[in-house]
Order: sequence, then C-alpha cells, then structure tokens
Amino acid sequence: MCLLMASMVGCRSSAGKFFAEVKTGQSSGEVQEHLATTESETLQADQEPETARVLIQVSGEESEEQPDLTALPLLTVDQLTPPDVDSESDGISAETMLMPPHHESRMSLESVIQSVHQTFPLVQSAYLETMLAEGRSIEAWGAFDTKAKMTSENLVMGYYQNYRQNMGLSQPLMSGGELFAGYRIGRGSYPVYYGERQTNSAGELKFGYQQPLARNREIDARRAEIWRAEYSIRQAEPEIRAQVVSTVEDASVVFWDWVAYGQIYQIGQSALDLAVERNDRIRTLVKKGQYAKPVLQDNERAIALREATLIDERRSFDQAAVKLSIFFRSTDGTPIVLGMDDLIDFPEPVRIDEAQLQSDINIALAQRPEIYAYDLMRKKLEIDLAEARNDTRANVDAFIVSSNDLGNPTSSTDDKTDPELELGVLVDVPLQRRKARGKIQQVEGKLTQLGLKTTLLQDKITAEIKMAYTALTAAYERVLRAREARRLAEVIAQIEQRKLELGEADLLTLFLREQYAIEAAEGEVKALREYHVALARYNASMANSSGF
Repeated sequence: MCLLMASMVGCRSSAGKFFAEVKTGQSSGEVQEHLATTESETLQADQEPETARVLIQVSGEESEEQPDLTALPLLTVDQLTPPDVDSESDGISAETMLMPPHHESRMSLESVIQSVHQTFPLVQSAYLETMLAEGRSIEAWGAFDTKAKMTSENLVMGYYQNYRQNMGLSQPLMSGGELFAGYRIGRGSYPVYYGERQTNSAGELKFGYQQPLARNREIDARRAEIWRAEYSIRQAEPEIRAQVVSTVEDASVVFWDWVAYGQIYQIGQSALDLAVERNDRIRTLVKKGQYAKPVLQDNERAIALREATLIDERRSFDQAAVKLSIFFRSTDGTPIVLGMDDLIDFPEPVRIDEAQLQSDINIALAQRPEIYAYDLMRKKLEIDLAEARNDTRANVDAFIVSSNDLGNPTSSTDDKTDPELELGVLVDVPLQRRKARGKIQQVEGKLTQLGLKTTLLQDKITAEIKMAYTALTAAYERVLRAREARRLAEVIAQIEQRKLELGEADLLTLFLREQYAIEAAEGEVKALREYHVALARYNASMANSSGF
C-alpha cells in the first residue's frame, strides 16, 4: 500500500524548484520544517479515532435542501483501501479516483547501470587507459631489444688500401648483464700499428659476456622503467574504477530524478482529472440551482491552475528523460529517451543497521580506488628509491670475450689463427655521490608525504561513509514522516468532505484540504527520491560500481 502511495497524485507548481534546491543541498531542511507541522495534527487525529471513523462512513443523501456532494472526489485514505460503501452511489467510484496505476515497466536502475558499463563514452574512454599503459610497458621493454650493428670502412686510396666489414648482435639481460657476438673481416694492407684490424682470410668470430657485480646488478634504469610501467598498467585500474563509480552515481541520481518528475507529473494529471470530473458535477448542480455560479467558476479556476502546473511538470519530466538518455543508451551507443510508459515505482526503502556501518567503512577502505592508487604510487616511489641507492654503488663490471680467426693466415707470423680468451674487470667509482644522495633524499621525502596523505585519505573516506550513512538514515526517517503526513492529510480531507455533506463546511475549505493532501502526496515522492539518491551516494562512497 505504501509503495503505491509513493506515486499518489496531486499538483504543485514548485516541483521544479524543489529539485533544483535538492541539487544545491537547500531543500531538505525546509521540507523537514514543513513535515514537523503535521505532528500536532497527528496527535489530534489519534485522539479522535471514533469521530473520524464515523465521518468517513457517512454517505450523504441527495435532497432539495442539501446538495449531494458525494460525487465531489477527494484525495482520501479510501483511495488506498476503498471504503465498504455502495459502489453504485452517485459520484466517482473507487476505480476512478486518484490512485495511480501500478507500473510494470521493464525499466530499472539496473538497466541504466548496465548501459553505463557497456556504452557510456567516459567509461569506455577510461577502459582505454589500460591500453595506453600497456603501450608504455611495451615501450619500456624496448630497452631489452636485440640490437644488430653493422659497419663498413674502406680505405680505397693511399699507400695503405684496406677494406673492413663488421657485423654484431647484442642482447641486454634482465640480470643486468649483456651478451654480444660479432663477425668481422679485414683485408688489404695495414700499417704495423693497425695490425689487429687485419683478419685471416675467412674473417673473425667473437663472443662475449659482461656482468655488473655492484652497481646495476639488482636494478638499473632499464629494469626500473619496466617495473614502473607495470605499475602504470595496474594504476589504470583505480582510474577506471573511479570513473565507473562516479558515472554510476551520476546516472543513479538522474534516474531517480526522472522517476520523481514522472510521478509528480502523474500527480498533476490525476489532480487535473479530478477537478474536471468534479466540474461536470458542479455544473449540473448549478443548473439545478443548488450551487451559485461562483462555485463553478472557482472550480474552473482550479482547473486552469492545474493545467498550467501540469505543463511545467511535463516539461520537467521530458527534460529529465533527455538527461537520462545521456547515460541510458542502446547497444550501438545511441541515447534512448524514455517516455511515461517506462516509468516505474520507487522500490520500498530499507533501513541500514548501524552495526553495518563499521563493516562498510572497512570495505570502503579496502576497495576505494584512491587507496589503491596511493598504494601503487608508493610502490613506484620504492622503485625510484632502489634505483637511487643503486647509483651510490661503484661500477664494477666483469667481462669475458672469446675470438677466433678463420681461414688461411694473412700474415707471415700467423699470429691470428689461435683462439683468444680475454677476461677483465672495469671499475668506475663516483666519489662524492651527490647525485645519488640528492635523489634518495627527494624520494624519501615523497614517501613520507604520501604516507601522511594516505592517512588523511583514510580519515576522509571514513568521514564520508559516516556522513552518507547519516544522510541515508535521515532520508529513511523522512519517508516515514512524509507518509504519515500524507495519511493525515487524506484523513482530514475525507473528514472535510463529510462535513460539507452535512452542511458544516464550505467548498473553499474543501479545496484547501484537498490541496494539502496533494502536496503531502508530492512530499512523499520527494522523500522517496531523496532516500534513493542518498542510497546511491552511500554506495558510491563505498566504491560500489554496481549501484546496489
């Protein structure tokens, strides 16, 4: 019953202003103040149950002395639970009163969120961050590409004429070392001091290996860049998740705005239908002389006012549908503009247990993308620190080179035919090491800063969850109060109708009570909208990208 009343009909020209204020955070307090005024009426209604029950069950009888106003329909409790009265009596039956139809649309928030994941351009753009990061990783691996070298040096004129051709391959290793191999051939005449350039007739083969023993043994610039690139790939994940969570939150808010605008439009439409149907009845009574003409004119004024309000409410609904189409798209990415037939009812609100709050905080701290991003930043800084400490070490590289000439000797001494094996150590020591020490100091400072930022971020996330919980709890309570206010307004309107039938009230008072019931029905819609928006923001604060 409460769920059906979430879309209870009525009209109010300030509906558009309400949603504008909600987005700027200005309407919640004002509406709460309005709801607070119903408390005294609640107490009065509770103290006079028997009177209310008697008045609700009274049915007027048409006579010349007293106009039959049974046919003047009102927003009443009976619209939810039709009274046990004769359905064939004059007036509008329970089926034609202001209770809106139940919506069985296939549309849902889940459909919108699924569309966001699959087709929303910003989300698709975020997914491409992984491709960009993978490209940077491939680029970093380029430092370990196998390199081929070739030279051709030819002295074609002069006392010494010679021809030298060189080919070689080198392969950097993840251990920090390097393998290399080459072939060269040198022919012609050479001065004595360049005798090593000459080879036997078939050329010379050479193989070698160089390995760092201190600096660059565990880490070097090439490996550090690869590891940073790998973390960059993982760093794309929190960026994608943050974009998805933010977009799902925005889409959820827009979706519930669309539902609320649609239900408020239906309130206005049903209120207009009510006034039009009542107008026909009043016109008949005026012709019979039971009503004065100004009564008919006053009802026609109400019709004009509700028609004007309905135009504005329809515009707000259509604009909300267009805004929702930014998030809700077909499989090919075309925006879909939903209509009134797609409108759904608000799901029933559920109170979140306070005991669940700490558990949700822990979940948020574990899965919020900002925390994960900070963790990846820390790991990248640790790579920078390891690289800086590596630069404080001396270059101590061991190498081994083997070479062998092939073919017939080209010199009378035949000094190139025997295989050669060369072993050695290269040492390069930066004495002051100021570059490395300066880099270490910078990285350590950044790590300290990041630790403080992480602590602050965790505190902010905890506070954000608590504030979202408070907002959600308050919104739930507001739904309960709004429903009570709507119920009381309906009871009062029903009582006023019966009093009018007994000649104890006038039509103006009846209109006023009816307007209160309409506004109370709208207030419940707005409270439900506020609850579901608060729930969407609570889920977003937990980095819940499903929206549920």
